[in-house]
Amino acid sequence: MKSNKVNIEELIRKDLLGQISPEEALLLKKERAGYSEEAYDNMVIEVLRDLEGQLPKGKLGDWRPDMDMVMEKAKAIQAGMEVVKALERDKRRKLLVQMAVGVSACFVAAVLLFLVGREPKTQQLYVESSCNEAAMDGEFPLSESASTLLLGANNSRVLTSGESVALGPLIAKRMPDGLLVLEESGAVDTDSKLRELVISTAVLQQCVVQLPNGARVRLNAQSALHYPLQQLKNRTAVKVLGEALIEMEQKTDAWPLRLVTDNGEVTMVEGEVMVMALGGMTQATLLKGVATLRENNKDRGVKLDCLGAQGLLVRIADRDSRNVRDTLFYTTAADYDKAVRWSRAVRVYEDASLRDFVVEMSRWYGFRIQNIHCIPEERRVNAAVCHRLSEKEILAVIRQDGTKMVKKNELLSFCPEDTDTRLAEKP
Repeated sequence: MKSNKVNIEELIRKDLLGQISPEEALLLKKERAGYSEEAYDNMVIEVLRDLEGQLPKGKLGDWRPDMDMVMEKAKAIQAGMEVVKALERDKRRKLLVQMAVGVSACFVAAVLLFLVGREPKTQQLYVESSCNEAAMDGEFPLSESASTLLLGANNSRVLTSGESVALGPLIAKRMPDGLLVLEESGAVDTDSKLRELVISTAVLQQCVVQLPNGARVRLNAQSALHYPLQQLKNRTAVKVLGEALIEMEQKTDAWPLRLVTDNGEVTMVEGEVMVMALGGMTQATLLKGVATLRENNKDRGVKLDCLGAQGLLVRIADRDSRNVRDTLFYTTAADYDKAVRWSRAVRVYEDASLRDFVVEMSRWYGFRIQNIHCIPEERRVNAAVCHRLSEKEILAVIRQDGTKMVKKNELLSFCPEDTDTRLAEKP
């Protein structure tokens, strides 16, 4: 069925956008029969990731996902994956799995992830000398933190070290180490027209923000944090667009954090969670502590309570009525190293998908991808890249092993039919 993959993904894309014809709908139904449910779901997720904010934003109405069915399916899939992995391991690993019988599914998944994810691989280092001082697992330097504060429609400001700005009940100040701190001032400003502070990052920027409840939010490039100036007592609510890594220390008097996205919300009181929030998609990956992912204004959701637990909430147009609905996916064996790779000074890719590499680099450097499915699916990347590398050097990494591509302005294409002239004609 591999030869038809591009065709069926194009049909899925039209179906999600509500642009599919009756004939194409019948063809999609026929082609879908040749795939397992898991394989088809994976293709849907790939197409959703490629579409990002293009999905329709209709009302969700009274639709509620069948969470019991989704959870049962996720558990069944996970159990099957664990059995297969156990059979493929040598006697030592099989013994460890057998010893884990009776232990929680989260612990078993963590053991399996440790055994699989730590296998040695040949790695080609491609690190600029200016990053040599950074540890391979070190975070993006706080001293390089940068962002823009949006104070209304036509007002923006960049705070330098030691600067602060008062915004009614809130004070934002840039610390000497680069941390952006938000503090409650206690002032009441009922005349101000400003309802929220927006902290945004551009390409090649990350920013660490400390909220009044002590939580720290690290924003990736091309991301934004919306902080409403009027907050409920003893509770902090923010909205995120893009990618964010949230850390909360365990405190007896900590205020709960409610992080709202386009189609969901994540709540936590302590721990560490990575959130990817795009148009019609929310993904939350737990690193430590406990968090909950649920639909916006809905009671049902999923609890994330172990390393590698991940919830994925995607918005899909119903095939029959064209109503928009959300579907939740859940696993306890997510690649947590991959989820937070963007937050490192040196991003390590071991036998990583070239598609994943290009997508992550596109957010950091700001180029757009013409068609992600034109990237050779079998190509892998083994490299460690410094966040200070130039775009030219990153494109050299992509081109290694003979990968062909063409770039015009900010548009990058791997499709063989595209040329500089054709790309120049595309919007």
